[in-house]
Amino acid sequence: MTKTILDGGCGNRPFRCECGMSLRYQYIVTHNKQNKTYKLGETCLGNYTRLTPEIIRDIKKGFHTVHLERDELLLKIFRGEETNIKEFAGIEIPQSYLEQIDHDIPLLDKQLKKTS
Repeated sequence: MTKTILDGGCGNRPFRCECGMSLRYQYIVTHNKQNKTYKLGETCLGNYTRLTPEIIRDIKKGFHTVHLERDELLLKIFRGEETNIKEFAGIEIPQSYLEQIDHDIPLLDKQLKKTS
């Protein structure tokens, strides 16, 4: 049902809910039977989907975590950082990590902690 969550950034409210309220976070959902898309704020999302505030908070927290990891990765790429696999000689490295390194994508700090 939820297709996208937009974040206008700290202190910004560039989006609008269907009810007219200005928003930092805008949840874009589609009603499949009606084939209609709604742009909602947190309160209206709860009213529309009947999700509890706790679930919506968990959704938003996961969204925030994804952005932090994306930003860390982009910063590492911008700086030209690479993950040197030789540092982990003798340690079993998950296949997904090896594929990431093979594609010249540095490992995140949390991934590095798991391998050491």
